Amino acid sequence: MSIDSLTSIEFTSFLNSQGEIDSQFEGKVGVYAIFDAEKRCNLLAILAMLALA
Repeated sequence: MSIDSLTSIEFTSFLNSQGEIDSQFEGKVGVYAIFDAEKRCNLLAILAMLALA
């Protein structure tokens, strides 16, 4: 099994321009990272993306 380094993973924002979870990610579980302005990883977490009504 090969695991990519964090620097090789494509940056994808899961929030839309209103700061809400983009609908394509609702109901998904995955590994997410929080990056600073220079795209340096500050937090890596496993999250369940749930839509709140």
